[in-house]
Amino acid sequence: MAVPGFLRQFQRHFSKVYEPYWVKLLKDGRHWDYEAIPVVGPVFEEYKNFKIHEAYARWCNEHGNVVREVFPSGGSCVHLYHQEDIAQVYKELDTLPLRSSHQVLARYRRDRPHFFSSVGLGAGTGEEWLRLRKMIPHFGEPYDILRGDLEVVADDLIDALKSELDENGEVDILQWLYRWAYESIGIFALYKRLNAFTKHGREEADLMIQAADITNEIIFLTTCNMGDFEEHYKRLVPVQDFSCSVIGRLAAEVVFEQDFCILKKMIEKHADEMQDVITVLQDLFQGAMHTAATTIGVALYNVARHGSIQQEAREELMKYLPEKDSRFSEVPQYGEGIRSLYSIIMETLRLHPPTIGNGRVTKKESVLGGYLIPEGTMVVLQTQVASRLERNFERPMEFLPERHTSLRTSMRNRMSVIEPFGRGRRSCPGILFARNQMNLAIAKILRNFEISYHHEEIDFINKLHNMPDRPIKLRLKPLEH
Repeated sequence: MAVPGFLRQFQRHFSKVYEPYWVKLLKDGRHWDYEAIPVVGPVFEEYKNFKIHEAYARWCNEHGNVVREVFPSGGSCVHLYHQEDIAQVYKELDTLPLRSSHQVLARYRRDRPHFFSSVGLGAGTGEEWLRLRKMIPHFGEPYDILRGDLEVVADDLIDALKSELDENGEVDILQWLYRWAYESIGIFALYKRLNAFTKHGREEADLMIQAADITNEIIFLTTCNMGDFEEHYKRLVPVQDFSCSVIGRLAAEVVFEQDFCILKKMIEKHADEMQDVITVLQDLFQGAMHTAATTIGVALYNVARHGSIQQEAREELMKYLPEKDSRFSEVPQYGEGIRSLYSIIMETLRLHPPTIGNGRVTKKESVLGGYLIPEGTMVVLQTQVASRLERNFERPMEFLPERHTSLRTSMRNRMSVIEPFGRGRRSCPGILFARNQMNLAIAKILRNFEISYHHEEIDFINKLHNMPDRPIKLRLKPLEH
């Protein structure tokens, strides 16, 4: 019986063997050895100035899709820039993925077995990490229940911004977004107000935010083998002592309360593992205080410099929030259907992601970019650089939210590869919380203020997370209606 024509086409299409992009670069059909990878480093100045992302981009431009960096200590890592190699690593390491960062924090926790029975989510690997990750309940249900409470925190942010405007009608938006993020995770994780907007509670909140920032910086420097590990560790101890004492006190204050929160959910299932519950809680606070807040600040900075983008977004928002005090928590799907918000956030994550990428340790010998990469090699997935390459995005250095209004599969695939919150099992556990909070804060601010920026262009530094190199001073003009 003859095979119909459309079936023959189907068979021919799917019988084709997929060939990686680098196959056509090989002269003899064989991969290159590990020693053939272009080598850079050791690097000092850019790490010290927290401008290493500039070196990462330069290496890609000068040497191609695979680069090996030699550390001052003698070790090395491999940087991957091509989206196919990045996707392959995520796929191969989806089961219990390994990474080698956060070792200085692991040292702190191992030195205190009376407080910690594990090293936590950042440094944990294998089954230990998986056990801790499974302690975190699904974020959807608690977020739905706490939406109204989280909006009250956002309203407090709006009131604080109005009261803190200087004589030029400007405010350093980031410091208030960090306080808002700290207050919000207090509601979500503990169902407790932490008073970050009040004079009474602001001092402790700012110290906690500073402690998280210093911890990130030390993790970054030690992971990159910059400086003396013992000196970095000595610097870490007091800030972690303070942070742990505050989190422990807050947990003790709410542990017997009946209100719904992430901590209560974890205790219900893991009451006999309280040390690990508190460790996971600390990691949630550490991860929540900077990334979403910084992304919101940078998104507002970009919108402030593009009047037409801001106007279009506000016009769409007014359909969902006809009054300035309309409840965002009552918008269907909590704002996920507001295309302007989605596009602004996605373009900010593309152009100014919260991290340079992700690190992984290979669990088997692999061919990446045409090179044979041994088992146990640390690879850095350079998603920030990939998001700024013309082969992935047209006019990559321009802020163009409209590029995300299309639901074409090609755009979704490109964004999924460079996802700044990671992919697979080791993706950020708070991604749903972060995205919802970004929708909420940007919507409330744009609905209450006309924003503009009147200072020098902002550049960025990297201290584990990408951060602006100067305050984001926005001029906020309160809207009448």
